[in-house]
Amino acid sequence: DLVIELEQQGAVEGIVTRLDGTPLTRFGLYLMRAAQNRGATYLGDNRPFQSSDGTFLFDKLDPGQYVLEARSKGLADTQSPPFEVTRDGPPPYVSIALGRGGTIGGTVRDGMGQPLPGATVKLNDNNQIDNAIARIFSQLAPEGKTERQTQTDKNGKWEMTNIPPNTYQVEVAHGEWAPRRVNDVLVMDD
Repeated sequence: DLVIELEQQGAVEGIVTRLDGTPLTRFGLYLMRAAQNRGATYLGDNRPFQSSDGTFLFDKLDPGQYVLEARSKGLADTQSPPFEVTRDGPPPYVSIALGRGGTIGGTVRDGMGQPLPGATVKLNDNNQIDNAIARIFSQLAPEGKTERQTQTDKNGKWEMTNIPPNTYQVEVAHGEWAPRRVNDVLVMDD
């Protein structure tokens, strides 16, 4: 006679708006584990929402410290403040306001100073290191962050929009030239 008692899961509720307070009707929420002294990590739980007033209920959560990242087309990804989910008591309430973010662009030139079409430009976390160990860990625990990548045009020009304000690494690669990474590139909110 085995008795197994299940415990209730928690939830978080809130609202997603534009910076001016206008509710968003279509958005996605990505669950992240909050961590002190380092960035939050994606947990592989993301859900689409449709709401006439921008409100949501993100349920079926175990107790713990979390962050939600809101995403909506044409706006910059934005994270909520950290919040605590418990088994009992009312769910925490978070408000996430999305803005346009920043724009970054430039020109890629070859070793002779000529514009380089067809170069791949990626935006990475600042000071990111790409090596075999980092690639293995990224396969074991895939991240949910938005990949930001583009190609240079015939004049070697490139541009990315709706970038969350932060400091980034810009990585450029082209099959005929050595790759290059530039750290400490600051993107401000437009």
